[in-house]
Amino acid sequence: MKKNFDTYTEIKERILSLDYRPGSRLSEARLAVELGVGRSPIRTALKRLEVEGWVNVLPQSGTIVAEFGVDDVVELCELRMLLEAHVARIATERLDNPTLQSLRAMFDALAGEETKNITSIEVFDDIFHKTLYEHAENGLIQTTLMNLRDQIRWIRRANSLRSCRVAESLAEMGAVLAALEARDSTAAANLMETHIRNIGVAYRQEHEKEKNP
Repeated sequence: MKKNFDTYTEIKERILSLDYRPGSRLSEARLAVELGVGRSPIRTALKRLEVEGWVNVLPQSGTIVAEFGVDDVVELCELRMLLEAHVARIATERLDNPTLQSLRAMFDALAGEETKNITSIEVFDDIFHKTLYEHAENGLIQTTLMNLRDQIRWIRRANSLRSCRVAESLAEMGAVLAALEARDSTAAANLMETHIRNIGVAYRQEHEKEKNP
């Protein structure tokens, strides 16, 4: 079981890092050689990746790394928007004060920087959202949201849109954090919904700029 999990993680990480780019073919034989494992764990990992939407298995073509269009990204954001709003509403009631204080300290440090560091903001983004997921105490929602976040970030990276909306995104997370601190579940849910919706809108706009410079 551990070997299957490690194989899955390694292939997914190579997809996320664009070592295996969207549209590229993944050969079981080549993967087995590259990862130093047998074909059985490779097949198990690829089946899981197919279920999660990372690869497509096509007749006579084999396993292909998935390709996403603008509409796919918008749909991913719509699903994430619904789940994240629900999580924010629940987390408002369950987050303890020390956790909120820790998030506030991290946010204030980033907000006080004149030049926004993309990597630092991405780290905070991960911590912020994962903290909310954990306090929702729903394993299925947490797993689904983590996969959606990975896919959206991967698509943005593949299209060189990583730096899009850095300052705006940080400000939106700050607004959600303020609502959490105020224990205002409705505001937290609405602000989170807006934050996720804006990701999809920005992706569409940036994609159009790339197509029509």
